[in-house]
Amino acid sequence: MNGIDRWKLADQLTVYQIALLMAGYDSSEFVESYYNNWKKEVKCDISPYLNAIKNAARSKEFVVKEVIDSEWPSEPDWDRSTVDLFSFR
Repeated sequence: MNGIDRWKLADQLTVYQIALLMAGYDSSEFVESYYNNWKKEVKCDISPYLNAIKNAARSKEFVVKEVIDSEWPSEPDWDRSTVDLFSFR
């Protein structure tokens, strides 16, 4: 199994991991850094996916295990919240 194919084994991922995979990136390459530190090109590439996933999550289109952001209690902490991939598919 190569890079992206390994992610098929996951049952839960963050919205960032899903967006990266949808855009063709191996999300393991981004584990050590936060979204704000990623290259502008990567952010632009995943932006449509990330926006769509977050909006669908807010609309309860699939199951999200939310971790509430301590600074913004009305918003999930997207770095730590995970999406159930069975419901996502």
